[in-house]
Amino acid sequence: MRDVLEVCLNGVNKTRIVYYANLNFPRLNRYLRVLSGLGFLVKEIRADGSVVYRTTPAGVYFFEGCSNIEGMGEKGGDKRCKRVVRVKPV
Repeated sequence: MRDVLEVCLNGVNKTRIVYYANLNFPRLNRYLRVLSGLGFLVKEIRADGSVVYRTTPAGVYFFEGCSNIEGMGEKGGDKRCKRVVRVKPV
């Protein structure tokens, strides 16, 4: 869903979302319903009749939070999360 929010930052159509977020149309339609229901995406109809989806300010906030969490792992993050736990065989 993070990828969908990222692609929609500037307003795009469904085909562009499917291509850049690597989704199929049925899954995209489910994601659009969920993200729209949460207020993270809006559907806009342009003057020429084309439909685009745009990330809302709430969606941008959520997207940035996801990006920050994702970046923690890449930058080292919390060392406790990388601890190896050994389990004795039964």
